[in-house]
Amino acid sequence: MPPPVSLTRETILAEALALVRAEGLESLTARRLAARLGCSVAPLYRTWGSMDELVRGTLRRIRELLEGRTARCSTGMAFRDVGLGRVLFARDEPRLYRALFQESPLSREARRGFFEQVEESMGREPPLDRLSPLRRRALLEELTAYTHGLALLCMEGEVADVRDEALNGRIGRVGRAVIRSFLEEPGPEREGGGA
Repeated sequence: MPPPVSLTRETILAEALALVRAEGLESLTARRLAARLGCSVAPLYRTWGSMDELVRGTLRRIRELLEGRTARCSTGMAFRDVGLGRVLFARDEPRLYRALFQESPLSREARRGFFEQVEESMGREPPLDRLSPLRRRALLEELTAYTHGLALLCMEGEVADVRDEALNGRIGRVGRAVIRSFLEEPGPEREGGGA
């Protein structure tokens, strides 16, 4: 009998990420991953405990890649960098984007930290720091709807110009208009605002 295969968590995670990148999250099964690693499923369960834990780990890694992509954007406005980074990530890594934002009940759990970080940074960035936390959240939801839609269109090849500069311009135009409306128009979410 051959000795049991010993794989590290990182080796398994890297191959899981490669599988999702190539074929999508639905392809991340114990049998498919074990076949790619040249082993039985036993080392996967021995190392990760369950496939749910491995999927969670893979989604966390995808979120880290998304955060890294947004960190490389340098528009001078942290909030805009997040929107641009998200769209560029979808353009460049469509299966990873889909895995994180569309395909799994575990995806919501993985995304939670991402949006919490965005909300926190909004509270430190003028002029967004003038908005109440509830109003900032409403602004984030509105702009997320736009960036997510643009990201999906880029993934599907429905955007004519997907150069970084063109996407940055689109996000900037819409972002400025929406932010201006949130700063100028009182809303029920604003502290001290009307009904």
